[in-house]
Amino acid sequence: MEIPPAPISSCSKEHQRIYKEWFDIADSDGDGRITGNDATKFFAMSKLSRQELKQVWGLADSKRQGFLDFAGFVTAMQLVSLAQAGHELTSNILKNGVAAHMENIEPPSMEGLDAFATGLPSHKLYRQLIGLLRNPQRSSYRTGAYNR
Repeated sequence: MEIPPAPISSCSKEHQRIYKEWFDIADSDGDGRITGNDATKFFAMSKLSRQELKQVWGLADSKRQGFLDFAGFVTAMQLVSLAQAGHELTSNILKNGVAAHMENIEPPSMEGLDAFATGLPSHKLYRQLIGLLRNPQRSSYRTGAYNR
């Protein structure tokens, strides 16, 4: 049975900003999706058990697509917060009263996030570099359109 992820609107604007930054860090190839490999590395910083992380993934990837979009990532982060607070992760957690208060759930503790993020290239710069390598004739450096 498919359980829809909590809508992003159930998250405060400040938390959305934080989750977007984290999403961009976790999305190593910048394709707008968090795959199993990306998730394994990123979610491990939560220090949850492997079993708990499997439950988080199963609930957040409710459509069984094998990846999380931004909305699924927000749901996953909220589930990580709940697990860190001692809540049992079940399919009912998104349906019961806890889900009704998702906007009040603080972002989870992610140990080593700063070091993890420092080791990754800036996605914007990375995408520009990839674009330049794929099509050097359209370089913004050549056309003078480069803006910081």
